[in-house]
Amino acid sequence: MIFSLKNLINLLRTIGITLLLVVIGVFFAVWHAAIEEYNIATGKISKEIKVSEITIDQLLSQEAEHPEDYIINIKLAIAYQQEKMYSEAETQYQKALSKAPKSELVLYRYALYCVEMKKFAEAINLIENISDSPSKRVIGRKLAIYQKISEKLIEIEDYQNAAKIFTLAYRYARVLGGEPKEKVLKGMEEAFIKLADLNIHINNHEDAKLNLEALLKYTDSTLAEYKLALMYKTIDMEKSARLLEKVFLKDYKMVNLELYYDILEELKNKYKASGNRSKESFYKYKQEKLIKFVSDNLIFTDDFAIDNVHVICKKGFKPKCDLAFSIRNTTKNYTHIVYLKIKLVYPNGKEEIVDTAVAFPDKKEKQEIFTNLAINPKNANKGLDKSNYLQVTYSARKNRNAEWIFLRTINVKYQ
Repeated sequence: MIFSLKNLINLLRTIGITLLLVVIGVFFAVWHAAIEEYNIATGKISKEIKVSEITIDQLLSQEAEHPEDYIINIKLAIAYQQEKMYSEAETQYQKALSKAPKSELVLYRYALYCVEMKKFAEAINLIENISDSPSKRVIGRKLAIYQKISEKLIEIEDYQNAAKIFTLAYRYARVLGGEPKEKVLKGMEEAFIKLADLNIHINNHEDAKLNLEALLKYTDSTLAEYKLALMYKTIDMEKSARLLEKVFLKDYKMVNLELYYDILEELKNKYKASGNRSKESFYKYKQEKLIKFVSDNLIFTDDFAIDNVHVICKKGFKPKCDLAFSIRNTTKNYTHIVYLKIKLVYPNGKEEIVDTAVAFPDKKEKQEIFTNLAINPKNANKGLDKSNYLQVTYSARKNRNAEWIFLRTINVKYQ
């Protein structure tokens, strides 16, 4: 009895695992089919019939033999499209539709054709005749049509309708997720922002705000937040400051830092005048944080002056070349250390990148540092004469994670 019970348990376990694997296999097969249909429609994969494989005359003969077969009409329509015989292609799609008015394949292929012909209303009507379904294949096909329509509308600068259609596409994209969803969101961002820019251009600021706020319901667009911050500056300065701070934390390079500072200054002064010490202190604190961030992290082109650049080469048993220069801190902000990237382009065309760090030992405002930097004498000496120049480009940053900021390019004569 015990032995047979064990066998039964093992049998049930085997059946359960087998069923689970079958379900997983079916799920991935359906998912793969949906993504494949989406890729076909968006042009990543082509399953179009090649006329070289089967001619139009052969297809016409097949149609005569099998007049009820609507698949032959679809093949004919595709073949005519390849030959740019659009009137004949449409006739074949209509024949296929009359033979199979509820066929998902016919409706989908005919809709694709209508999109190419810029018959967007007809394409939407056709694809909407396919019943909504949890099938990933159906979702992929509907998404493909809506996305193609949206992209065509952007091409012809009809941003208002492009934005509307992208919102319809998103209903299906969010089900598929992954790359299809990201692509729709990227297109949606482009459509809504261009529509907002168009409304700003014609001084329709209220609609522009609505466009940007509608976009933010779908995706976290830093650009939309920044544009809204600029628009709210004159009507709701506190909201403008909140949006600027949000953008600053995500991508400070997008923000006009002087504008952000000035808004904080106005808010601080406003609450100082009204006697609201709490709000005054809050915006003063925000200003101080901004100043500290700039001081600790950011370099501007005129923050450091590079002077007295020259090269001294010594020949002999151990040839040596030095790049000598002075660097001055021209700002009031004390910088303990600055990282330099120096690109050297030699007269013979060879390039060399040298990284170095320059320390400022104290807080003297106009401090000047002189440095000698060993460079490759093989590069420096080859083909050298008194008319040669070395091109030296300086970039700088305040910490190793920051971006390099261009300071100066200078052509230096050898000495």
